[in-house]
Amino acid sequence: PETDDSSAPVYRVPGGFLSQGFDTPEAWLRRRFEAPQHLVGRRLMLLVGDTRSGHGRFFLNGVFIGETEPLPRGLKTEVSGLDAFEVPPGVLHAGENVLAAHFTWGWLGIDGVRDARPLLG
Repeated sequence: PETDDSSAPVYRVPGGFLSQGFDTPEAWLRRRFEAPQHLVGRRLMLLVGDTRSGHGRFFLNGVFIGETEPLPRGLKTEVSGLDAFEVPPGVLHAGENVLAAHFTWGWLGIDGVRDARPLLG
């Protein structure tokens, strides 16, 4: 949360990574958001949708929350569904919070985050 990202390039969500001029298969994405007091101290779920071919690791306020499967395996053929992660009580703060994600995409061009709504509740 204390990282100064003011000079970092801007990646627009939803959108493809390569189509926005980024030509590397790896990126950190951060989103700041305000949380209401009534959610603090509760068990919550973070839902993240359509991360394409990406392997994502998610952090809330610097605490590791979970990660997606790197690629579809076995009988799983879906690369654009929802992933859900439990957020333990005490991780979310009233006021400003930072959701960070580290992505490694398997295929540039089939990359990015196509769903702009990380849901927390």
